[in-house]
Amino acid sequence: MDIAKTDTFEVRLVWAKCPSWADTSQYLGVDYYINGVSLLDMIREIEKPYFDEEGNPELTGDYGLNSVKVMRKQFARALKDDEVIDLYCCAECGFSDCWSVYCRFEEDGDFIVMKNFEHNFRDLTYPFEFRFTKQNFWAEIEKLTAATQ
Repeated sequence: MDIAKTDTFEVRLVWAKCPSWADTSQYLGVDYYINGVSLLDMIREIEKPYFDEEGNPELTGDYGLNSVKVMRKQFARALKDDEVIDLYCCAECGFSDCWSVYCRFEEDGDFIVMKNFEHNFRDLTYPFEFRFTKQNFWAEIEKLTAATQ
């Protein structure tokens, strides 16, 4: 195992609410950190010049967090049939098929690789590829299961 090329995956569970929902209830949302850095911040760095040039700077990183329940179901199938996982949802309506960043996960020996990041409605790709040990990845995914029991 090549430790030098191993990233650290972290799932953080945070209370969130979708601003357009009529009620003010909150839900437990899922956020991601890679090597201690917010994945959403990394995405914003890539998106900023694109959306600035487009004339829509407010769209940079404008995502909501998917619920624990939604992400638990997605990660249960993450390694099957080259499945696409929507990491975030639309900050306005809460649906991931409205506005999201997708990626794929695949097994590579003792690792899980997170790669092929793309925006679902813009011609944006993100030059990320992360390698996590299976132990690290599945321990973090277990947080989703524990939170829904």
